[in-house]
Amino acid sequence: VVVGILIALQINNWNGNRKQNAIKQNYYRQLLLDLETDKIYCNSSISTLNSFLSEYNHYLEIYKVPGLNVSKAFEGLSKLNYTRLNLEFKTATIKTLISTGDIKLISPSLRNQLTAFVASQIHVANRSKTLNDFGGSILSTVVIKGGNPDLLMRLQNQPELRKTFGIEQNLPTITLRLEGFYFSREYGAKASINGLSDLSEEADAIIELINKELEY
Repeated sequence: VVVGILIALQINNWNGNRKQNAIKQNYYRQLLLDLETDKIYCNSSISTLNSFLSEYNHYLEIYKVPGLNVSKAFEGLSKLNYTRLNLEFKTATIKTLISTGDIKLISPSLRNQLTAFVASQIHVANRSKTLNDFGGSILSTVVIKGGNPDLLMRLQNQPELRKTFGIEQNLPTITLRLEGFYFSREYGAKASINGLSDLSEEADAIIELINKELEY
């Protein structure tokens, strides 16, 4: 009878370990999918940010030509894309592991890297949001002063309205504030590119570690 009980316990333990291992293997595969998605998102975001930096650097070239006036400077600024990129990461499996407590199924070394990776994502996203919010506050003052590109387009054939709104008077202020806005965007873009590049490298290291775990 004792032998039978011991055998039954061994079978139960074996079944439990087998099920636990199957769950862990499934998590690993889901993590690989999430990390590959994150890498694609990082690379796509880097490409978008580099595109803005290229446009901004092209704008800066106009300052090499002597005799630049405020109208020309504003014209160059108004051609730049003022849309800001809000970084958001969607590594659902890592969040599930943490919220369910199943993170304990993962090996300690991998667990530490995953935790650090999430912390890095939060840092990069928060820094991006802070800089975007700062840029947004500058942009709102530009709009109030009449620097809305859509409004200025409508006012091209409306000299009386331009005079009433004081567009020409406000143009130096509008241009200076747009300079501040795009300067903050340049700084934010470079910071985000560095952060996204680091995240992509972190993802590669974790992917390599997971693949080793799957080989066992």
